[in-house]
Amino acid sequence: MLIVLLSSFNLFAQIKFEKGYFIDSQNRKVECLIENQDWINPPKQIEYKLSEESMTEIINLSQINSFQIYGTSQYYIKSIVNVDKSLSGDYNPKPETIILKVLVDGIAKLYYNDDIFFYQINNGEIKQLVYKKEKDNISIKEDNLFRVELYNNLKTTENQIEIRKLEYKKNALVNFFINYNKHTNSDYTIFTSKETTIKFNFNVLAGLNFTNGSFTMSGLYIAPGSSGGEIQLKDADLVSKNKINIVLGFEIEALLPFNKNRWAIFVSPNYQQSKYELSKGNVNPIGQFGTAFLNSTYSYIDIPLGVRRYFDLNANSKLFLDGALNLTILTSIEEKRSFINNYGNLSSFNDELKSKSFSAAARIGLGYNYENKYSLSLNYFIVKKLSNIDVGSLTLLASYKLF
Repeated sequence: MLIVLLSSFNLFAQIKFEKGYFIDSQNRKVECLIENQDWINPPKQIEYKLSEESMTEIINLSQINSFQIYGTSQYYIKSIVNVDKSLSGDYNPKPETIILKVLVDGIAKLYYNDDIFFYQINNGEIKQLVYKKEKDNISIKEDNLFRVELYNNLKTTENQIEIRKLEYKKNALVNFFINYNKHTNSDYTIFTSKETTIKFNFNVLAGLNFTNGSFTMSGLYIAPGSSGGEIQLKDADLVSKNKINIVLGFEIEALLPFNKNRWAIFVSPNYQQSKYELSKGNVNPIGQFGTAFLNSTYSYIDIPLGVRRYFDLNANSKLFLDGALNLTILTSIEEKRSFINNYGNLSSFNDELKSKSFSAAARIGLGYNYENKYSLSLNYFIVKKLSNIDVGSLTLLASYKLF
């Protein structure tokens, strides 16, 4: 649900169009500005403008033969190829129209689609590089037909040993095609070098946590001998006024390698200490009216682990939404419970509470980032558990990127 919400939140997102072109089904080249969404997989359509002042238009990839955004890794072609998408069994290709991402362009071209690699020599037929793997109870059997294909068609005096050991992985195949184009003195372009890469941020953070809490005293007794004898408080809810405490911590954020690093996962441990003075009046335990009290101090570490989505406002500013599962670890608990009846008699509870050292809660947040360095966010917990207190929490956090 959170992923859908973050994906659909584009109200404030800046749409950026970049110079490129597409070739339509009549092989006409159209120079234009294309919205660069930094796709992982081939898109089904693209949005483009003929000029900065033009209206945005949409064209399906079924209507074009190829498109490219200059200076990026976004270069796709459409072709009819014989392809077998099965991961095991005999090679049984069928003709299919698919969109191929160009990884290396030159005399020898390397393409990619849905974990399958293809190649082409001198603008000839595009062929699948076949790799299959079968597992049984004892071992894994690999069928490296792609090595035979490369040995028969792209063998040189320098790469024969390399082919025999070549792995069916993007980096290995890209390097092989680069070396082949170098050996044949071909002009070539490496599109993988322009791909978005994963990036890490380390941020320090500080802020204020605004909370209110409710506490349930159940099955607790006043010591015998007090006025009225043994008194039991059953399910007496105590509600506190709003409290403010300081938050100190850090955050490790990983910007994911697609969609121009607009998606991220993060973990942001922080330390807090909360103090509560809770009370509930007009309690009537077995004929005595009075007020129940709880004075408590909790020291704890919050560890939110979540996903974040950035939305560009301009070149320097971003909004972001995030959601996290927050783990709370109590490091210190001090609780004092008491009851004062209407005659002023004080009784203290000396029995131990059953306190929870670990608890989990959902957190949602909205924030603003400036120059990829400064951030301000507001985070909301519906209910967070601290020992026997249910806490409603709203946290204002400021962060600074160290590196």
